[in-house]
Amino acid sequence: MANNNTTRTDECGRVFAADDFPYPPEHPIRLVEGTLYPILLLLSTVGNILNILVLKRHRPKSTADIFMTTMAVSDLIIMWLNIPLWTKKISAIPSNPGFVSFDIIYRGVYIWLTTIFYFISDWIVIVFSTERLLVVVKPTMFLGRFNAKTANIAVLVIVLLGILKALEVPVDYFLWLQSGQPIAMWAAGRPKWLAVWVAIQAVVMISDPILSFTTFLVANVILCICLFRRHKARGRDLQTGQVQTQTNAYRATTILSLGCAVQFLLCKIPVLSYNSLLIASIPPFCSYVFHYKVRQIWLAVVWFFSSINYSINFYVYCAVSKKFRRQLKAQFPGMVRTFSCCNKSEAAGSVRSTATTTGKGGNFHRGSVGTERAAWTPSHSWARVNTATSPEKSGS
Repeated sequence: MANNNTTRTDECGRVFAADDFPYPPEHPIRLVEGTLYPILLLLSTVGNILNILVLKRHRPKSTADIFMTTMAVSDLIIMWLNIPLWTKKISAIPSNPGFVSFDIIYRGVYIWLTTIFYFISDWIVIVFSTERLLVVVKPTMFLGRFNAKTANIAVLVIVLLGILKALEVPVDYFLWLQSGQPIAMWAAGRPKWLAVWVAIQAVVMISDPILSFTTFLVANVILCICLFRRHKARGRDLQTGQVQTQTNAYRATTILSLGCAVQFLLCKIPVLSYNSLLIASIPPFCSYVFHYKVRQIWLAVVWFFSSINYSINFYVYCAVSKKFRRQLKAQFPGMVRTFSCCNKSEAAGSVRSTATTTGKGGNFHRGSVGTERAAWTPSHSWARVNTATSPEKSGS
């Protein structure tokens, strides 16, 4: 609260200059969202719709299909929910009385729905990673238990928890609207039961990103360690052809896991950092001075990385998963025609190179072909059997 014309105090009793308030709308940091949001919205819309269209045609449904489809729907909703707020920032519509009435209602709806879908999107990724970890660590115990039914149950539980987590938001917001009190007076005017609920909600909202980040980091670190150890252990016992097949399978799975992990972790680091500073700046800690203007910069960074996280899943899948690229090609062959032409050119070059080498060497006899074929068949049969115990089955 302000104590004179030049200073103000915060919750910890620290004195701030009176000009330490949010930047004005024309400040460059306030233009980050207005400038970049349309680009990220386009990327998210195209990518997530393609995710949904590609994955819905896959039969039979795997746990990966269900988790990835749920994330696509959730991420798409998150990005589209921001359209009215973005419109308010960049146009003269807010002066319209009808829009003002809509905006008052929508602000509460926006916070409520984004709280739900942020939770769903983040925890679907965590459950997905945990499932892959359990399958890799104990394949005989968990492989048969994870199927489309269990994935749907997991999604339902996450959705219900997300709704429960966000329930305080509409209750508090619309009770405030009904009271007709200024927002500055509502903190003291809340019913006692609601004040307790709001205090609990504040702890949940700050701790949830930290918990999700830590859980995801631990799960993926353990997953990568397990994959690396199993790869080394089997590599010592398998024949050369089998080693190569297994190496390729585990390399693909590891790349997919690391790709998803890097995307999530990099995009969540700003959120974790911001929440850590926020916790340090409020009672009972009061160990960090978090100026309003610094918060504005942090919030712009958090918004940018969060929006990136909800916009690029499709492009990450295309980059790291051969299986997803095959599904995309089967669903939309015209979209990947250029890439197919490039692949054919590379294949033709490889054939010409092989033919030249064979002609020069003169040692590629029929007997060696038969030997190579005999070694090739068991190794690929083994790969097909062991695909069931590899996270490639559900992860890529």
